[in-house]
Amino acid sequence: METDNWRTNINDYTLVVTSACNSNCIMCPSPEYARRKNDARSYSEIEEEVLNMPDNIKHITVTGGEPTLLGKNFFSLMASLSERQRLVPVLYLTNGRAFASYEYGRLFVANSRESDTVAIPIHASNSALHDRIAQVEGSFAQTVKGLKNIALSKACIEIRIVVSKLNAYDVKQIVQLIVGDLPRVTVVNFIALEMTGNAAKNKDDLWIGYEKAFVAVKPGIELLLKGKIEVNLYNWPLCAVERGYWGMAKQSISSYKVRFAQECEFCSVREICGGEFASNRFGNYFAVKPVGGM
Repeated sequence: METDNWRTNINDYTLVVTSACNSNCIMCPSPEYARRKNDARSYSEIEEEVLNMPDNIKHITVTGGEPTLLGKNFFSLMASLSERQRLVPVLYLTNGRAFASYEYGRLFVANSRESDTVAIPIHASNSALHDRIAQVEGSFAQTVKGLKNIALSKACIEIRIVVSKLNAYDVKQIVQLIVGDLPRVTVVNFIALEMTGNAAKNKDDLWIGYEKAFVAVKPGIELLLKGKIEVNLYNWPLCAVERGYWGMAKQSISSYKVRFAQECEFCSVREICGGEFASNRFGNYFAVKPVGGM
């Protein structure tokens, strides 16, 4: 999953390096034409943007499309960010498949810093379902091999699990794979669907209510906590999450996309709730349940 091409504030900088992608994930909030279109941005233009970044940035997210489509320039970018934003942590959002190449994985290990994080999605615990969701044959094997190839890096490794009707009841098995077979994973983020683009196109196969999705991921959360792995919930309204897990629910939706139902005016935790995507609220996918006085 990619972040939006926006900046929450001057301290949080999103660097979009390409609009192209090498998969057509059926859960992606971008439509297929956008994922197949290449904006043909030259690396010199990207390098110029890095050179002109503000001095007071606190965090950088590198995203696309798929950033590793830059080829070896991806590592030139890593080196440039390390040099020019030496103290700033960088999050790289990628499907991780390129790291299945031993050389590419080795270059990531060589260029990574302790302040870097690489975030990679796993869609299922097996190749049949993962490859069906990613729409790329062999993508599961490539992702797992890539994660193992970068396990020696200095960077933190984050796994993202986008929860849908297709994989919700496979979440426990995904977590068992992470805990048992993938070294150095430091955080797992469970992500609720944004119903636009390919996700909206495939809504009958994908949509699962927030409450059902939380019930499905709860056993996985417990396994991760036992393994001392950090857990976050992205894009979940608080009224769909058990109160004891509210601390994991992050205000993760881009501010211009956040919407609240009219009933939320009477919710006592609205100020700390992340709300819903505008597309989800417009589609009336969820009946909110305002929380009473705290």
